[in-house]
Amino acid sequence: MTRNSGNSPTFRHLGIAVLAGTLMLSAGAVSAQEKIRIGGVLALSGGGVGSGISYRTGMEMAAKEINAAGGIGGKQIELVFGDDQSDATMAVGETKRLLFQEKINLIVGPLFSGQALATAPVFVEGNGVSINASGSSKINGTDTPNTFSMFLDVVTQTQAIVDYMAKVAKAKRVALLMDNGQQAREMIEQFKIMIPKTGMELAASQEYQASQADMTPELLSLRKASPDLLFVNGTSGADFARIMKGRDDIGWKVPVAASAVLSFLYREVVNTAGTKLLDGVSAQSFKALLFCATDPVGSSSYAQFLKRIDPEALKKVSPINTASGYDAVYLYKAAVEGSGGKTDGKTIAKWIEENGPKVEKVTIGRYSTTSSKHFLFGPEVLSMGEKFDQPRSDGLFKQSGC
Repeated sequence: MTRNSGNSPTFRHLGIAVLAGTLMLSAGAVSAQEKIRIGGVLALSGGGVGSGISYRTGMEMAAKEINAAGGIGGKQIELVFGDDQSDATMAVGETKRLLFQEKINLIVGPLFSGQALATAPVFVEGNGVSINASGSSKINGTDTPNTFSMFLDVVTQTQAIVDYMAKVAKAKRVALLMDNGQQAREMIEQFKIMIPKTGMELAASQEYQASQADMTPELLSLRKASPDLLFVNGTSGADFARIMKGRDDIGWKVPVAASAVLSFLYREVVNTAGTKLLDGVSAQSFKALLFCATDPVGSSSYAQFLKRIDPEALKKVSPINTASGYDAVYLYKAAVEGSGGKTDGKTIAKWIEENGPKVEKVTIGRYSTTSSKHFLFGPEVLSMGEKFDQPRSDGLFKQSGC
């Protein structure tokens, strides 16, 4: 069962809004007492809408599969969604509504660092648990005990990027173009520490506002510093597209390395900016999305997952974010069943800490949680990819350096 509590115009325009009320994911109606309710506090409008819709799609896929197979411990799943409108204040409000009014403990989202950190105390207060997509290093077992991330911490991400810059791209002078979000600001501080240790020079850095219409002033300023590599970070595919278009408009051919958001939202970037503008662009990514020449076509769990996404939905969503929403629901299934049917946040958080690495049903990679580490993945799942406008027949992209 799926219920949408938001009134996002984006859903109406994309044709994926649900009518008020409920839609059953299984043949028979089940009373509320016999259901496992899972919430989604997602960006269903605003700058992060591409990620929010993709997570929702994956959650619905998982719920449909699980319900058809008998549910969670024999109980059907009901999904209830709230739209945080890509805003931290709205995220807090929707989280409180799901926890205290809807009485839902298991929540996916909010997805981004600012919203995730703003809601972390609410999950403790309401004895709920969150699986989000934050990269902020402030997420851990002590400060945010009921909050987990379906990503990697900012230190791990930055170190992998710096290694690529120095060892693969052979950069000497690096410039940064970063959004103004929490994770980006933490990443800048890590770059300032890590880049000089490699012998590279941080030539210049510029910050832009999310959804900023024109990046030309920032790009012109960075070009004056004469970097031989530009690193770009953002929270939406539209922002990356505007940056790539701006780089082209000023005739700047500098190679670009990008954060994982570009590889996650590549469809949005390509559809907005066109394939030509991705020439010379590499991006951090999960290895699950990438292939080397010797890897068999269609053999990976992620490639198999792509086949199960509805073809029409696949045109509108980020496949990796869809997989993340899907995996989050299956992780809750494992945790609830492993906890004897309990759904309170404290119990589920403890189960994930202790048993996450044992979970088999994962599309992206093995979990590596501990009592102190609340990022579900470790550095072994990361790499750099390229040619995101040229997917292989199974939907995977070329891994850089192989």
